[in-house]
Amino acid sequence: MSVISNKFSKNERLYQKKIIDNLFNKANSFYAHPLKILWLIHESNTDAYPVRVMFSVPKKNVKKAVDRNLIKRRLREIYRIHKNNLYDILIRNDKKADLAIIYTCGFPMKYSELEPALIKVFKYLEEQIVTSQNKNKQYYKG
Repeated sequence: MSVISNKFSKNERLYQKKIIDNLFNKANSFYAHPLKILWLIHESNTDAYPVRVMFSVPKKNVKKAVDRNLIKRRLREIYRIHKNNLYDILIRNDKKADLAIIYTCGFPMKYSELEPALIKVFKYLEEQIVTSQNKNKQYYKG
């Protein structure tokens, strides 16, 4: 298990319009209440981090900017604390991922309610990465 910093730097954030458009056009998605997840696995050697992530809280769902910022702050903190397992699996499988986490609930949820939802998202993504890697190995074998 590699040691990964618990910081959340700018290089880990998904902020380039071209990449975000690509993510929204080509990504796989799933829903884990209260989060909608868009994810795209790729093989890019240019990124320093295995995952680039963005967080979105639509104004349509949460009207007050204070509440939207609170939710994004909570999501970033949960992500920062629990990202290591996802990073390890991606590094082991030589993959990179772009990830968009979209909050869909109409009111701010507590940290203790958001944390299990985001952990469930990580477990699902880890399963998808491992199964896609196994499919690729089977495909090349025969």
